[in-house]
Amino acid sequence: MRVYLLKDNDFQKLLDNIDRDPRHGWSGGSSQVLSEAESRAHHEAHRFFNYQIRCWIDKVKEQG
Repeated sequence: MRVYLLKDNDFQKLLDNIDRDPRHGWSGGSSQVLSEAESRAHHEAHRFFNYQIRCWIDKVKEQG
């Protein structure tokens, strides 16, 4: 079994990355054009995974 130590800063980096707008490209400088269907699919997936990740972080912090 492996044990990983996560700091508050690690959680914040994760949240910053999931909150960024995909229209700004991977590095934040280049723009990316999404079709209407791609944009809608991204929005729905983002809402689902964002919620899941935030719930997981809250549970991990409660246990710590």
